[in-house]
Parts: sequence; structure tokens; C-alpha cells
Amino acid sequence: SPSRLMSLVHMVIQDAADCDISVAAFWKLDGWKAGTITRRTILNLVPDNYLHVLSMTGKTLRKALEQSLSFFECDELGDVEPGSRIYTYDIWSGIYYKADLANKPGRRIKELTYLGEPVSDDQTLKVAFYHFRTNGALGYEMLQDAKLVWQSKKTMRDYLLEFMKKNYELSVPIEFNWKLMSGETLL
Repeated sequence: SPSRLMSLVHMVIQDAADCDISVAAFWKLDGWKAGTITRRTILNLVPDNYLHVLSMTGKTLRKALEQSLSFFECDELGDVEPGSRIYTYDIWSGIYYKADLANKPGRRIKELTYLGEPVSDDQTLKVAFYHFRTNGALGYEMLQDAKLVWQSKKTMRDYLLEFMKKNYELSVPIEFNWKLMSGETLL
């Protein structure tokens, strides 16, 4: 579900990379305890990955989002459970989408907008990913159709540390930019 920590991760990616949309692989974000935040606390929040920005069509974006949604498994009764392969799941920022997980993969996305407008198949958007995702592994072959337009020299951990140093006091709003359904049931 949406969280301030995932919103912070997306804020950092969007600050570091010139992108329209950011995508972050889900990372175990249990949060931190009240009090002093140490370097180690911050380093344990995100993986040590580089960032890549891909220029891609709305059609490719939709395929990648569908692949991310394949993490969820829906049984014949319409009950949805997260899968065990957490590393295949990405959380997206900068778009709004609604997905019906009771539908077959490839037909799950019911609504997809960018800046309040429907994303068209031929629309071009710049999307930031962790570098390991852009090589097409784990079902993300469609990303090989996109053009690499930027790659970071530093890792996500470096960007997070820099961002936190610049922003001692920070208000991080939670981005509620997606709804998951199973048929008529909101999950």
C-alpha cells in the first residue's frame, strides 16, 4: 500500500533524474524509529542500484505496468494475494491507474492517466527505473524496446543521502495514485 517511505523514494528519484514517471522495485520498508536517523538507517532503506531513464511509448509503459501487476495472484473465487516473488513488483509514481486483478494479465489495467489525461499508445514518456529492471529480465522484455536516455553515475543510496542532507525537515505526502480491484471489490 502507499507509504511515506515509498513516496520519499520517488521524490529522490524524481529529484535525481529528469523523468515524467518514476518506478521503484518494492523494498522492505518497515520504516525507522523515532529519533536520530543515522547513515545506516538511510542506507538500509533502498537497494544500491543505479538509475536509468527510458524514453518509452504509452504502449510499452502499459506492458511494463501489466508485468508488475502479475505479482498479484487471483484465484478462481476472485481472492487476490501477493505473490512470493516480491522482486518482480514495482511501485509507480507520476501516473494514476486502476487495475482489475480478476482479469487476465494484459487486460488488468482499466484506467491509466498521466497529468490527468489518458495515456495513449503512441505517447512518449520518460520513465526512471532501477538499472536492473531495464535489461528486460524477469518478464520485463518490453523495456528493451525503449530508448535509454540517461543513466546515473551515482547509486540510489548516494542520491538518498544527498537528498536527506539537503532536506533536514521534510514533509512527504503519501501518493494515492492507484486502485486495485478484484471484479467489483476494492482491495
